[in-house]
Amino acid sequence: MSAPEHRQPSDGSGLGLVAAAFLAFALSALVLAGTMFYHQYSIASRWPEIDAQVMRSDVVQIHLGTQTMYDTQLTFVYTLRGEPRVSTISAMHPTPEVEPQQAHAAEFVVGTHHRLQFNPRDPAQVRLHSEGNLRSFRVPLWIGFAGIFFGLVAGAFFAASMRRPA
Repeated sequence: MSAPEHRQPSDGSGLGLVAAAFLAFALSALVLAGTMFYHQYSIASRWPEIDAQVMRSDVVQIHLGTQTMYDTQLTFVYTLRGEPRVSTISAMHPTPEVEPQQAHAAEFVVGTHHRLQFNPRDPAQVRLHSEGNLRSFRVPLWIGFAGIFFGLVAGAFFAASMRRPA
């Protein structure tokens, strides 16, 4: 018969390490979210607006491995500094179903006018005007909320690691 093992009570250092890992992830997510949010905000507030006319509004297929996705491509014509320009924008929100993309494309009937924003450093780079458009800020907001959540989890693990057994 072997001698019984005597275990030392845990000092909480394992929980402290878990808390530190969650905290590192939370801070990284918050920094990333802040950077992305600032980038989107600076585009929304600093890129000038122009009026553009829809030339084409198409739903395109994107093949990712064996899966077929659908996206909306919009082609606009506009005049900038006296020169006519043509730019194509992809919605960059592919879906496996074609119907949402068809509905999005139907919002941009050929010949209609819409507000675009253009990059003053590269006028060929345009995007749909984002005033009141939370879609542009969706990813940074989700990453920020994840960072807050993991920060709270880190706080819970840290608090648990500080409790000493009686």
